[in-house]
Amino acid sequence: MRKFEPTGRAARRLGLLFIVAFAAACSDGTGPETGSPDFARGGQQGPDLHAAMAAQSRHQAEIMARNGVEGIGVGLTDDGKAGAVVIMTANAAVGGLPRTLD
Repeated sequence: MRKFEPTGRAARRLGLLFIVAFAAACSDGTGPETGSPDFARGGQQGPDLHAAMAAQSRHQAEIMARNGVEGIGVGLTDDGKAGAVVIMTANAAVGGLPRTLD
C-alpha cells in the first residue's frame, strides 16, 4: 500500500487547514464584551494599566516621530504587577528615548 505524503502546495494547504481547525477547537467562541481589552493575569485592568494606556496616548505621536521607532504599546512589567509603556525599535542603537513617561 502506498503511503500518502503531501508535498508542495497540498502540504501547505493541509498545514493551514490543521492550524485553522486547531484554533477553532481551542476557542470557546466568546470575546470581550466591551471596547476595552481584557488583559492576562485575571483580566483585571487596574489603575496602573489605565495610567500606562493614558501615557501611551499622550506621548505616542512624539515617540513614533523619532527615527528608528517601530511601535509603541502597553503591557505589564516583568513581575506582572504594574502597567508599562513599551517602545519597540528597529535596533538597540536607537537612542534618546525616555526611560519613564509621566
